Amino acid sequence: MEEAPTRPFGRGQNPLLLEQAPIETTAIILVLARDGRETARLRTWILVPHDPRFRDFNGDGRNSNADLTAASARWPFSDWDADGETGFTVLDLLHVAR
Repeated sequence: MEEAPTRPFGRGQNPLLLEQAPIETTAIILVLARDGRETARLRTWILVPHDPRFRDFNGDGRNSNADLTAASARWPFSDWDADGETGFTVLDLLHVAR
Protein backbone atom coordinates (compact mmCIF):
# COMPACT_ATOMS: atom_id res chain seq x y z
CA MET A 1 0.00 0.00 0.00
CA GLU A 2 1.25 3.48 -0.83
CA GLU A 3 1.99 5.99 1.87
CA ALA A 4 -0.50 8.72 2.71
CA PRO A 5 0.03 11.96 0.79
CA THR A 6 2.54 14.28 2.40
CA ARG A 7 0.41 17.33 1.60
CA PRO A 8 -3.26 16.43 1.76
CA PHE A 9 -5.61 18.74 -0.08
CA GLY A 10 -9.23 18.82 -1.05
CA ARG A 11 -10.63 17.47 2.19
CA GLY A 12 -14.40 17.96 2.01
CA GLN A 13 -14.26 19.46 -1.51
CA ASN A 14 -16.49 18.26 -4.30
CA PRO A 15 -15.43 19.02 -6.96
CA LEU A 16 -11.76 19.00 -6.04
CA LEU A 17 -10.12 22.32 -6.85
CA LEU A 18 -6.37 22.83 -7.01
CA GLU A 19 -4.83 26.09 -5.82
CA GLN A 20 -2.45 26.09 -8.78
CA ALA A 21 -2.46 24.07 -11.96
CA PRO A 22 0.51 21.69 -12.19
CA ILE A 23 3.22 22.83 -14.61
CA GLU A 24 4.31 19.27 -15.47
CA THR A 25 2.65 15.87 -15.60
CA THR A 26 2.11 14.92 -11.96
CA ALA A 27 1.15 11.73 -10.11
CA ILE A 28 -1.42 12.14 -7.35
CA ILE A 29 -3.03 9.75 -4.89
CA LEU A 30 -6.75 10.17 -4.33
CA VAL A 31 -7.94 8.84 -0.99
CA LEU A 32 -11.68 8.53 -0.57
CA ALA A 33 -13.15 8.34 2.91
CA ARG A 34 -16.56 8.14 4.49
CA ASP A 35 -17.19 8.87 8.15
CA GLY A 36 -13.44 9.24 8.69
CA ARG A 37 -12.66 5.77 7.33
CA GLU A 38 -10.72 5.21 4.10
CA THR A 39 -12.90 3.48 1.52
CA ALA A 40 -10.73 3.65 -1.60
CA ARG A 41 -7.33 4.78 -2.83
CA LEU A 42 -6.36 5.52 -6.42
CA ARG A 43 -3.06 6.65 -7.90
CA THR A 44 -3.68 8.68 -11.03
CA TRP A 45 -1.98 11.30 -13.18
CA ILE A 46 -2.68 14.91 -14.04
CA LEU A 47 -1.41 15.15 -17.61
CA VAL A 48 0.15 18.48 -18.57
CA PRO A 49 0.93 18.84 -22.29
CA HIS A 50 4.26 20.23 -23.50
CA ASP A 51 2.41 21.91 -26.36
CA PRO A 52 0.03 24.57 -24.97
CA ARG A 53 -2.39 24.08 -27.89
CA PHE A 54 -3.50 20.84 -26.21
CA ARG A 55 -4.81 22.67 -23.12
CA ASP A 56 -7.84 23.91 -25.06
CA PHE A 57 -7.54 22.30 -28.45
CA ASN A 58 -10.46 24.01 -30.16
CA GLY A 59 -10.00 27.40 -28.43
CA ASP A 60 -13.49 27.70 -26.90
CA GLY A 61 -12.23 28.35 -23.35
CA ARG A 62 -13.27 24.93 -22.01
CA ASN A 63 -11.78 21.45 -21.87
CA SER A 64 -14.50 19.18 -23.22
CA ASN A 65 -15.29 16.38 -25.65
CA ALA A 66 -15.33 19.00 -28.41
CA ASP A 67 -11.56 19.36 -27.90
CA LEU A 68 -11.09 15.61 -28.27
CA THR A 69 -13.17 15.63 -31.47
CA ALA A 70 -11.08 18.47 -32.92
CA ALA A 71 -7.79 16.78 -31.99
CA SER A 72 -8.91 13.42 -33.36
CA ALA A 73 -9.58 15.01 -36.74
CA ARG A 74 -5.90 16.07 -36.94
CA TRP A 75 -4.46 12.73 -35.83
CA PRO A 76 -2.24 11.27 -37.30
CA PHE A 77 -1.78 13.96 -39.97
CA SER A 78 -0.16 16.64 -37.80
CA ASP A 79 3.28 17.19 -36.29
CA TRP A 80 1.76 18.63 -33.08
CA ASP A 81 2.98 16.80 -29.98
CA ALA A 82 1.41 17.03 -26.51
CA ASP A 83 3.86 14.83 -24.62
CA GLY A 84 7.13 15.81 -26.32
CA GLU A 85 7.84 12.23 -27.40
CA THR A 86 7.47 11.30 -31.07
CA GLY A 87 5.07 13.62 -32.88
CA PHE A 88 1.28 13.40 -32.79
CA THR A 89 0.42 9.87 -31.64
CA VAL A 90 -2.74 8.40 -30.13
CA LEU A 91 -1.11 8.91 -26.70
CA ASP A 92 -1.27 12.68 -27.25
CA LEU A 93 -5.06 12.40 -27.36
CA LEU A 94 -4.96 11.40 -23.67
CA HIS A 95 -3.75 14.93 -22.89
CA VAL A 96 -6.87 16.31 -24.55
CA ALA A 97 -9.33 13.88 -22.95
CA ARG A 98 -8.32 14.62 -19.40
